[in-house]
Amino acid sequence: MNEDESTQSLSDKVVDRANVLRFAAPKSVAAVASERTVPEPSALSLRRWQEWLRDVEALGEDQRHVENRIAKMVDLMRRLQRPIGHRLGRAILAYVANYPTDGRARNLDVPLADQVEMRLLPKLRGVDIDTAEPALDDLSRYVGEELGDSELAEAISESVEASKVTGQFVWRGVARA
Repeated sequence: MNEDESTQSLSDKVVDRANVLRFAAPKSVAAVASERTVPEPSALSLRRWQEWLRDVEALGEDQRHVENRIAKMVDLMRRLQRPIGHRLGRAILAYVANYPTDGRARNLDVPLADQVEMRLLPKLRGVDIDTAEPALDDLSRYVGEELGDSELAEAISESVEASKVTGQFVWRGVARA
């Protein structure tokens, strides 16, 4: 869905149950060739889908690492007065467990940064910048230094700066290179 001045904002209940992608304005606009062909869609069987799903236990020894990272997210969100519950914590664990790999060593911080972007930042809409700025700065540092996503960290900082005009945090999205 598009979210702008003509639509209602998503409720926390919806955000807790979905991954929300917010796209920043593009840095440049390029023409797209109109002669592309779109492949015919095909249905995925339930059996095939279930073969793809992995339980959290598939994380093995990495599960503790992921749980520690989520605990840090819980603490940051509590400080921002937007606590996250067990449902969201379990959803983040499941997302990480099911994050696709390309056969190389798995970097679990990439899907964790995704979840900050898709699940946590939308919940911060309307947070008072004056009181929340230190915690938002900590969130930006956490994303950049611990999760290794400098683009997302910069986008958080830019959203904080832009939100100072109204005094309420508005997540503006991230433009990826």
